[in-house]
Amino acid sequence: MKKTVKLMALVMVIASILLLLTGCQESNEAKYSRAQKLLSEGKYDEAIKVFDEISTYEDASKLSMYTKAIAAAEGGDYKTAIKGFTALGDYKDCTMQITYYTARQYESEASADYWSSWILAAETYDSLVLFRDSQERAKNCRKSVYDEAVRQAGIGQYQQSMEMLATISEYEDSNSLRRYYEAFALEQQEKYTEAS
Repeated sequence: MKKTVKLMALVMVIASILLLLTGCQESNEAKYSRAQKLLSEGKYDEAIKVFDEISTYEDASKLSMYTKAIAAAEGGDYKTAIKGFTALGDYKDCTMQITYYTARQYESEASADYWSSWILAAETYDSLVLFRDSQERAKNCRKSVYDEAVRQAGIGQYQQSMEMLATISEYEDSNSLRRYYEAFALEQQEKYTEAS
């Protein structure tokens, strides 16, 4: 009888320990939710690790690829990101992500010598309307072209300046400024009638 009681007590202790151990493990559902939260907080590496850990749960493997693409893009590797989003097809907002990061790539390639990349970026951002900060970025790209056009005019490159301003004629006073530089350039050439 004493042996039976001791054996029952031992079984109960072992059962309790097993119950506590299994109860402490996070479920796949909880891990999935945690990984999504990490993704939304921009903690990409941590989210990828959790998604990879539960890759067979729901769409975790796709979310891992999606997160890897976002991480690549936010790290400035737009080509890798675009390939990742393209591989995912119509999953989530991949189509918009491709467009957005294509515009970001154009923007990153822009400079005084390659100012047309700012225009490409702005036009690409315009196609996204309300996605992320697209409208703000489009405006900033046009401002960069405007500022560069003013700089070009300041060093006597009126033709270049007018060409730049013509591409952003709807931005601020670009159209008026272009006409002003045109008149100024004609005046420099002593073509006073045309300038007036």
